[in-house]
Amino acid sequence: MAKKKTVRKRSPGKSSAAGTTIQRGGEEFRVEKSKDSFVVKRTTSQSATTLVAATRSPDLFPGLKRDAKGSAKGVELYHVKPAALDKAMNELRKNSPDVAWCGHVYHMPGDPNGLMTPYDDIYIELKPDFDESKINKLLDEHALELIPEDEDSPNVFRVRLTSLSKDNPIKITSA
Repeated sequence: MAKKKTVRKRSPGKSSAAGTTIQRGGEEFRVEKSKDSFVVKRTTSQSATTLVAATRSPDLFPGLKRDAKGSAKGVELYHVKPAALDKAMNELRKNSPDVAWCGHVYHMPGDPNGLMTPYDDIYIELKPDFDESKINKLLDEHALELIPEDEDSPNVFRVRLTSLSKDNPIKITSA
């Protein structure tokens, strides 16, 4: 079994129009948002062929296509025309009862086809002297649900986004 890497933030993640810098395993790297792709997590475990909001307001979802190959781990990957991405995602967040969570998809700079799909859970391994109040603040601030992990490792956590979470996992890990 592979050893899990410890995620330690050397400095806060930085976000800008040019991309987001994140840290993982002591390394820092930059990712950019896809211009036409997003993921959704359904409110139920069943996948459907359409999104309620897209059926109600098809003009907000030009070129909508579900990408079955890119859909995995309980999230579905979709593509729309680039000019419609933000409006489509906002509509899903506000008016689609079948969507629990919706987020951007990322890629490494210069590789727009190498998509990095965020899922709705985040693995966290903290230093032994972590401040529990900071974890609780993070849970509250981002509306995260704590998922029980190994009881023998008190500094290992897994958290999951909820329907009240406003940021995607990439932004949360850069917080």
